[in-house]
Amino acid sequence: MTKDTKLSYPNTVELEDLKILFNKENYDLLETKVRLLIKKYPNVPILYNILGVSQSSRKMFKEAIVNFEKAIKLDPKLLDAYNNLGIALKNSGQLLKSFGIFQDALKINPNHHLSNFNLGDLYVQFNEIEKATNCFKKTINFKPEFSLAYSTYLFFINYSDKYDSNFYYKEALGYSKSIKRFDKNLLIPFKYNKSVTKLKVGFVSSDLKNHPIGYFLFETLKYLKDMSIELVAYSNLIQKDEDNLTSELKNFFFQWHRTKNMSDLELINLIRHDKINLLIDLSGHSAKSRLPIFINRPAPLQITWAGYLDTTGLKEIDYIIADPFVVDKTQESLFVEKVWRLPEIWNSFSQPNYNIEVSTLPAIKNKFITFGSFNNLNKINNSVIKLWSRLLKKIPKSKLFLKYKSLNIDFYKNSIINKFYDCGVQKEQLILEDSSPREDLLKTYNRIDISLDPFPYSGGTTNFESIWMGVPILVLKGKKFISKCGESINHNLEMSDWIAENNEDFISKATRICSDYKKLSDLRSNLRLKAINSPLFDTKKFAKNFHEALWKMWKIFLNKN
Repeated sequence: MTKDTKLSYPNTVELEDLKILFNKENYDLLETKVRLLIKKYPNVPILYNILGVSQSSRKMFKEAIVNFEKAIKLDPKLLDAYNNLGIALKNSGQLLKSFGIFQDALKINPNHHLSNFNLGDLYVQFNEIEKATNCFKKTINFKPEFSLAYSTYLFFINYSDKYDSNFYYKEALGYSKSIKRFDKNLLIPFKYNKSVTKLKVGFVSSDLKNHPIGYFLFETLKYLKDMSIELVAYSNLIQKDEDNLTSELKNFFFQWHRTKNMSDLELINLIRHDKINLLIDLSGHSAKSRLPIFINRPAPLQITWAGYLDTTGLKEIDYIIADPFVVDKTQESLFVEKVWRLPEIWNSFSQPNYNIEVSTLPAIKNKFITFGSFNNLNKINNSVIKLWSRLLKKIPKSKLFLKYKSLNIDFYKNSIINKFYDCGVQKEQLILEDSSPREDLLKTYNRIDISLDPFPYSGGTTNFESIWMGVPILVLKGKKFISKCGESINHNLEMSDWIAENNEDFISKATRICSDYKKLSDLRSNLRLKAINSPLFDTKKFAKNFHEALWKMWKIFLNKN
C-alpha cells in the first residue's frame, strides 16, 4: 500500500491520536475513531490492523480475525497483521491455524522477531520446549533489546533436561544487555536513613492474588507486618484482576501501589520516592515480571525470592534466598547473586483455609497404586514420561493421574496419551482431567496414593499441597535450585528415603514403597500433622528467620557503604 496522496492515507496527527488511545487502553473510543478513519480511508491496511488489535484487547477474537485478514488482503506483506492474526487465532483456540499464520509470516521475513517469538509461544503450548527455546533464541538474535523474549527464553530452558546449570548461567549473563539503562539525571536520587529502626521493604509482583505466590506469602506477611519492617507492595495487577486473596494481602502492607500501567522509569522513581531499603523481586523471569527495573537499582539493596528459583543474571540483584538443601556450596558460582540460605527451608507455605479431611489410602479400596502429578504439563517432558512409564510397567495394575487445565482439550490429552503409548503405557493406565478450583483440586489428592515430582523443573505449590493432603512425594535428586524443591521438602520432613539418587534408584524405591500398603497407609494418616509441625508450614518461625535475614543483609550493606 502506497501513500498516493495526502487524502489517501491518515496523517501523522490522526495516527498519533490512535496511538494515545491505545496506550491508555481506551478501546471503545479507539474503535470509534478507527471506524471513522476507515470510512475516510477505506483501503488502508494498517487501519484494519489497528481495529483488530483493539478488538483483540477486548477478547473479541472473531471480529479481530476478520479485520486482520482484511489488512493482509490489502497488503500481503504487512507482517504486523500476520503476527496479530496469529495471536488472535491462538487466543481463540485455533492453534494449528495460528501456527500456519506465523509460518507464513516467516516465509515473508525469516528474521521477523515477533513472529519467531509467538511461534515459540505456540511450541510451548504444544509442549515442544526445545523447539520453543530455539524460536526464542532466534528472536533475541534478531532483536537483542527484546528483554521479554530473553526472559522467556531463560524461563523455558528450565523445563528441559537438555540444558545444564552451566549453560543456563552463561545464557543468563547476557540478559542485562537487553535491558534499557536510564540516564542518572532521569532518576530520583537515593535518600535513605542509615540509622533506620524500621526497614522499608518493597515487594514487586504480578501475582499478589490466588496464585502460588499469594499462597506462599499470606501467613508469612501476617507475621512480618508486626515486626520491625514496613511492607510496601508494587503490584503489577490491574484492579479487575485482583481477587479475594488480594484484598486480604492488602491488610499486611503499609502502602499498596498498582503499577501495571507505569513505565519502567515511572516505577523506578516511585520506589525511590518511597525510600525503600530492600526491594524484593517475586517473579524473576516468569510471566508479567518487572525484572528490568532492577538493573537501574530502584533501591539500595535488592533481592530475588520465591517466584523464580535460578539466577536472574542481573548483578544489580544482591541476593537470592535459598536454603541448605536447594543450593550447595559447589553451585554458588552459578549465581550472579550472593546465595543467602535460610536455616531450614527457602519458603514456608500457608495452610490452605479449607476443612478437608485426608482420606484413607485409595490403594486399599482400589487394589492398585495410583500415582499422581498435578503440575504444569510443560514439566512432563520426554525424560519424565520415559521414567514414569517404566514405573507404570513395573508396578502391577498401577495408574497415573495427571490433572492440569489444558487436559480438557483433546489436542493436549491425545498428545499425552500418545507419548506414554510410545513408551509402552496403555491409555487405560492414565487418568487425565482438567484442573479445578483450589478446594476441589485439594480434594482430588484423596484419589492418589503417591505424588511424583517432575524434573528438572520440580513442583512447588503442588508439592506443598500434596503433603498437606497426606500424599508423600517421590523425588528424583536434582542438580540445581529449581530441581531441588521436592528434595528440600522431604529433607525438612525427615523423609530423605523418598529422594532417589538416580533413575534406577527411583524405580527401586517406588517398588519397595508400593509393596507395603500398611506402611504407606500409616504414613498417609500422619503426614499432615508431621508437615504442620515441620518447617514447611511453620510460617511464624519462617517469618522470624526471614526478618532476621533482611536485617543482616541491611547491616552488611551499611558496613560496606
